[in-house]
Amino acid sequence: MKKPSLTLFLTLLPTFGLPLASNSFAVSCGDTITTQESLTEDLSCETNPALTINGPSGGLNLNGFTVTCIEPLHEGIYLTGLAASLFNGVIDNCNDSIALTEDGVHFVSDIEINNLVGVGVRIESNSNFVTGIVIPFNGTQYAIGIETANPASLNQITGNFLEFPGFSGIYIEGRSNTVTGNEILNPGDFGIALDSDGGNNLILLNTIISDSKARIFNTLNGDGDVGISVSSDSNLISQNSISNSTTGIRINNSDSNTVSSNEADNNIDYGIVIEGTSAEFNNILSNTANDNGIFDLYSPDDPNCTSSNNWIGNNSTSNDPNCLD
Repeated sequence: MKKPSLTLFLTLLPTFGLPLASNSFAVSCGDTITTQESLTEDLSCETNPALTINGPSGGLNLNGFTVTCIEPLHEGIYLTGLAASLFNGVIDNCNDSIALTEDGVHFVSDIEINNLVGVGVRIESNSNFVTGIVIPFNGTQYAIGIETANPASLNQITGNFLEFPGFSGIYIEGRSNTVTGNEILNPGDFGIALDSDGGNNLILLNTIISDSKARIFNTLNGDGDVGISVSSDSNLISQNSISNSTTGIRINNSDSNTVSSNEADNNIDYGIVIEGTSAEFNNILSNTANDNGIFDLYSPDDPNCTSSNNWIGNNSTSNDPNCLD
């Protein structure tokens, strides 16, 4: 099992002004934590949510222990108020394992989420930092690894490892969020999806790889998977690597996106696609798309390359229409 280190968290901890957990009282299921605490044993909780951490003074070091939801439709750990923190442990069998709510600026680091039922990390507030989340291959069909709900903005989702979240690895509905340096294996429908309720997001340096597990899942459900799916406007998608998905990168009826310097090689059908007659002013620049099953570059609704979308300087060999560059 790949396990991110605590180096990044320990480096940033002074910035957030959070002391290491003091464990001034024994944490129990159903508690609302308002000081810096540390678990001393595993918790199996019937309460809903299992725990609440309230900032700015509340923080919890799971200390390597596990918080389990006995009822799988119960919620895991809520971070409320301003600048609450959670790190270093395991959350098991919860619906939404972690929820970042209210004023935001919460910090979540180095959490393994097992037996995911709904959403691993649900972000409902602004300016949160989520890193080192590990979701191994055990999610349900409709699970989402990390989700920002509309209008959550200015969140940073970086350095997470998500394997086979059933619906989407990372699902973005808000604006001006940064998704960088994540590794997503075997996404069900989407590796990273940018919903139409959002825009102006930065998607940078992520790796999305599918293999036989995802392929069998998608075949049984009659669907293909898309590495990065863009349905909102004015996003920057750059320096990502997508392979063995059905489609590498897809822009769907959205405008003014820049897709630059990505690698979309060895996908089952298409490398990079623009779909929809209303998609305008998108820039597809200096990408590599080779050895894809049907076409490397594909724009089915612009057969004569007369739209306002720009395809410039891409490295590809099989394009439709042929005028795509």
